[in-house]
Amino acid sequence: MIPDIPRASWHDHPHYPEQTLLLGSHEAFRNQSSYILEALGSLDPADQGERRKRERWVRRMSRTFHWWMSGMRGHERYEETKLYPYLQRRYDHAFDLLEDGHVHLNERKQFVTRAFDLVVVGDPDEAVYLEDLIGGLKAHRDTLLEHLALEEDTVIPMLLALPPEEFRRYALNPISVLLPPSPQGDQAE
Repeated sequence: MIPDIPRASWHDHPHYPEQTLLLGSHEAFRNQSSYILEALGSLDPADQGERRKRERWVRRMSRTFHWWMSGMRGHERYEETKLYPYLQRRYDHAFDLLEDGHVHLNERKQFVTRAFDLVVVGDPDEAVYLEDLIGGLKAHRDTLLEHLALEEDTVIPMLLALPPEEFRRYALNPISVLLPPSPQGDQAE
């Protein structure tokens, strides 16, 4: 049975905050998205006197975005290869919507990556490309916020409901120990 622990009561749960994996990372992801958007939103493509400064800033935000995406991909791999499989077996709950969210985020990331490449080269239509980049970053942020909320509302109650000893076992062991292959699976191969 899937636990029903509303978000408003998480802080009062006896297993909070020890058993709330993801929340710290998710808050960092939200902050990073806001930081990049605010930084690029303050640029004025019409100010030719600031062109070099603007180009350096866009390159810096491009590196920041790529670094952040690398960290997010590691976070998603952890979820897809350990967290979701464990909770799926534990609670008999499919995580297709959350995995689809990762696919949608990757699609948004690809658009933003291409948009950064266009702005960084300093095309004469830089203002249009900067608008496209900011639009892509906003779409990425909106998809991210929607995904994080759904993921937290799905996963955090499951984690809070685990007995502390089971949670420790989960946290300390690889998925191969937590979910060893079944004997029937071994025979089928």
